[in-house]
Amino acid sequence: MKYHKITTGFVVQEYTTIGGEYICTGQVFVAGDEVDREEEDTNEPVKIDTTKEQYQSFEMKQPPVSSFEKGLIFTCPDCKSHRLECCETGPYNSEVLNIEEEGDFDYGAIGASGTVERFQCLNCGYVLKDEASENIDMNEEVAEWIKKNCEQAEGYIDPRYLDDNVDK
Repeated sequence: MKYHKITTGFVVQEYTTIGGEYICTGQVFVAGDEVDREEEDTNEPVKIDTTKEQYQSFEMKQPPVSSFEKGLIFTCPDCKSHRLECCETGPYNSEVLNIEEEGDFDYGAIGASGTVERFQCLNCGYVLKDEASENIDMNEEVAEWIKKNCEQAEGYIDPRYLDDNVDK
């Protein structure tokens, strides 16, 4: 038997302000007491022995900017997106998990064994360049570029300017 478990509750989202925009940095589902179970095909109520139902957490997919409190925030100078991608050269591979009749595929994790070619905005393709107008291809250079070019969330303190690091 296949059925759907429907839990009533609400979502609590956390936001921060960056560049005058409100950006969601995390979210959690808070389950209520009301739970319904419906048969998958007919949506008719289902009665089961709930002591035999395995627990499944209500973990929600977090926004791609969920590291706001822990790290730097990329903001594209062209489109203001906060999504950065690493583009690599070389072979890629991914397991095909499901093939739908219409030809749509579901893929597993992507493996890459190339080298980093550039970092760019995932939304518009803006490529990060160094002062010599060369593509940035090193993680440390990305961090420096972001510190120089992107406004950070309120409360962010560049560790280079902490009292412990003044003389370094």
